[in-house]
Amino acid sequence: MEWGRIYTHQESIETSAAPETVWQLFRDVPGWKAWNEGIEAIPFTSTLLDAEKNRGFTDVTEIDGTRVVVRHLMAALPGGGSSVTNVTKITGPQAADFGPMVMSDSRTF
Repeated sequence: MEWGRIYTHQESIETSAAPETVWQLFRDVPGWKAWNEGIEAIPFTSTLLDAEKNRGFTDVTEIDGTRVVVRHLMAALPGGGSSVTNVTKITGPQAADFGPMVMSDSRTF
C-alpha cells in the first residue's frame, strides 16, 4: 500500500521447517546468499534494530533520506512447521520507487 511518501507491504509463507531452523538460517548472514538469490546484488548496509530468538528480528536501511524497515517474524504452526512473515515500511522521498524494488526480493525470504 502506498500513501505519498510511505510504502507498506506484508507477505507470509509457510514452511515445514521449525522456527528454530528458520532462526538459524537468518542468524547465518554470510550464508544468506545460498538461499536468497537477490542478496549478492544488494549494495547497502542494514542495521539490526532488535532480535528475539526463534521469533524474529527487525532491520533498517537508510539510503538518501529514505528509510526501509523490515520486520521478519516467524511463528510455529499448530501442525508443525512455521509461518514466516516480512512486514515492510518504507518512508521518505523515494518510498514509492524503493517499494517495488524491495518487494521483488522479498519472495525468497
